[in-house]
Amino acid sequence: MIRVAECSRQLRPDIRPHPYSDKRMLSVDRSRQAVADQIRVPAPDLVAVQWKREAAKDRHLPIGADEIAKLIAADEAFLAAHPITKQPRRNRGRSDHH
Repeated sequence: MIRVAECSRQLRPDIRPHPYSDKRMLSVDRSRQAVADQIRVPAPDLVAVQWKREAAKDRHLPIGADEIAKLIAADEAFLAAHPITKQPRRNRGRSDHH
């Protein structure tokens, strides 16, 4: 994986990067890697699948669109085969008046 900071150095080798810039780019790279790692985690519900679709719109993620599509398809297949039958804990057994 080519880091953003390395790319900018390759494009403009005459410019010395500011240390703040390198730290920021390292942070951006780590953030994108964290999003990619989260996309690889199985989705517990359809809301998580939708989040993956939205997160996948970032074209700078270190994960391929084909891998994301396969992961989302696997999540959808699993969720279709194992529908959620229980109500969320916060709604079970509660009445409208406390």
